[in-house]
Amino acid sequence: GKPVDPAVIASLQQAQLAALQAQAMEVSAQNAQKAQQVTRDTKGQGKGKAKADSKGKGKAKEKVEHDLQAPPPDKEFRGLLKSLSEKHGYGFITCAEIQELYSRDVWVEYSLIPEGARTAESKPSVSFNVILSSKGHPQAKNVRLI
Repeated sequence: GKPVDPAVIASLQQAQLAALQAQAMEVSAQNAQKAQQVTRDTKGQGKGKAKADSKGKGKAKEKVEHDLQAPPPDKEFRGLLKSLSEKHGYGFITCAEIQELYSRDVWVEYSLIPEGARTAESKPSVSFNVILSSKGHPQAKNVRLI
């Protein structure tokens, strides 16, 4: 083939470099925006987890297979109703055994809490079975007052 003019190669390299630099600048600007967003979100009570702004940027995360096994469906656990929100329609049961296995409280649907236990202030004792959500998080079933 014909020899390519070194000046053409140089100008292509320059253009490529400029494009890469622009891309890097854009990424660091986005990261700075996210950092500011997180800082704003965490001001306040210091409770809860900061939620990064995740509106349709980047590729969808692939489903991560969790290797946590669900306990036998008939295994009975015992715990205390830690919180309950009629408004949100769910609550949490704290249980040492589940905490040990899954490092979190047990999510429970509001309608599954027996009538007499629907005041979380008194932290009633309950027994329950556990299934895992699609994310591998423990969820209470068959909740009973003890």
